[in-house]
Amino acid sequence: MATTARTVREGDPRLLLAEDRTSLQAGTYSRHMTGFPATFLLPDDPDDPMEIAVDHHAVRMGVVNRNNLARLGPLFEGCGFYMLFRRTVGQQYTVYVGQAARQPVRKRVGQQLERDWETGVLVVRDTTHGFISAEVGWLEGRFVEFFKEAPLSKVENGNQPRDNSLPPHHQQMLEILVPPIAKVLIALGFDPYSSLPLADPAVTGHEELVPSSRQDNRRTGTITSGPIVTAQLPRTTQLIDRGLLRDGERISASFEGRQAEGRLRKGAKVQLAGEPVAEPIGMLTNRLFGKTPNASLNSMEIWFVERDGIQVKLKAIQEHAVADLRANGVKLGKQGRHLSLLREHGIVEDGTILWYVGSRVPDSLGIAMDDPRRRVRLHFRKGIAMCRHPADALDQAEVTASKAWELIRASVDTTFRPSSQACAIGDAYALEPGGDTLADLTARLK
Repeated sequence: MATTARTVREGDPRLLLAEDRTSLQAGTYSRHMTGFPATFLLPDDPDDPMEIAVDHHAVRMGVVNRNNLARLGPLFEGCGFYMLFRRTVGQQYTVYVGQAARQPVRKRVGQQLERDWETGVLVVRDTTHGFISAEVGWLEGRFVEFFKEAPLSKVENGNQPRDNSLPPHHQQMLEILVPPIAKVLIALGFDPYSSLPLADPAVTGHEELVPSSRQDNRRTGTITSGPIVTAQLPRTTQLIDRGLLRDGERISASFEGRQAEGRLRKGAKVQLAGEPVAEPIGMLTNRLFGKTPNASLNSMEIWFVERDGIQVKLKAIQEHAVADLRANGVKLGKQGRHLSLLREHGIVEDGTILWYVGSRVPDSLGIAMDDPRRRVRLHFRKGIAMCRHPADALDQAEVTASKAWELIRASVDTTFRPSSQACAIGDAYALEPGGDTLADLTARLK
């Protein structure tokens, strides 16, 4: 197989599949990419497989279809794991994750032709000795769990595989491989982070409504295939992400005879007329109108946007979104509401340090509340709260906030084995060691 080596940044839009370039041109593909370069070995014959080398992490990935699998390079005769993708609606896709511990990964994928898949991504270690069987078993389970948290994916694995035979420090070393592999998948058109917008027919002309995120690990599918899914109550940030509110549109407020006017900005911010900087809408609401004993200053009740010449409350747009979600079988969950509200009030933002104060890291382990190992760094990925641990390590993996406790526990407890349990974000984190929980802070805003 003749190839041409081209080194590009992970997530370079030139690597998008042809059908995704239209969404890029339309402005719907947006990812902030950082990290190490990946080398894409582009075949001279477009019908041949493509190989991708992420050299810094000693990972080699092969991209195949059902017809060219046999032409993949000899490196894939070793132990590895694989992901089988099939596109469904728009940017959504199904994925099946498997492993090959006792036979070549290429041969194992060849035994999966009875499954309904279009694109296979095979992953091996580009080193002298390669993966061992326990490593591919752990990575298989990790990526099943990872895709269950991905808003656009439907996982076709019938169970949750997990190899817990590796010690925690070994698992953390493998966790480092997750972000670069995920970034390559974005370039291939299988984004594990992004959410589809909840479309407003009056704004976009599309009537299909899709929830932005799962809030637990029990996802069984997407709305279009009829399962029960959950979404958090959409607030300003989510309404912007889903297209019901538009970045840059005029927004006005009225409360007890006082008015304000400005432009709505991404991140649930408002830039007042004549002001150079936008402020979080909740914080601005309190600053402009203050708190009163008889009024709960809910920004959704105070701010308006114009629709067809009529001033419409943000609350009405929120209710429209909720009605459509429920009509499509979506149950509104509570997980994540604390971070959404705190972000809206400017109390947390992308990069905020959180301290774990929950019970899953018990006092019996002897880790003080101000121990730096309790720190995680918060990031928002298309409205999904992700955490990095250790907080200051740029090359560490990001996991959902509800699962970050496992990384903390593993760093202080050598006997700990990860589970499939998630924690309640509001009760698990604080802004300072041993401080008030996010749920406590949220309660004071109501």
